[in-house]
Amino acid sequence: MQLGTDPWEAAGFLGMSVKVLIDTYGHHHPDYMKEAAGAITKKRETAKRVVGERMERIITRAQESGQLRADFRGPDLAAVFGAALAGPDWRRGLSLILDGLRAKD
Repeated sequence: MQLGTDPWEAAGFLGMSVKVLIDTYGHHHPDYMKEAAGAITKKRETAKRVVGERMERIITRAQESGQLRADFRGPDLAAVFGAALAGPDWRRGLSLILDGLRAKD
């Protein structure tokens, strides 16, 4: 229990069994929260890595097929996504950026 409180004492004060106390409120314990935060961080890092690898494969395939500029890199996607989210005329902005990404003949 937090701050060294005895679970039996807390359960008695709250009028419930230790099992109910732990089953109902145990997920608030700092140890549980630390474990959950670690799992979330690990999952996020794995997803970020997997998405990055897939985007790099897509970029490489587009460059190899001659459809995408040779100097385009993964971080450049931020500009593409920014255009897609910018203002009411987002289609125009995205179109301008995508046109600029095409490989020159």
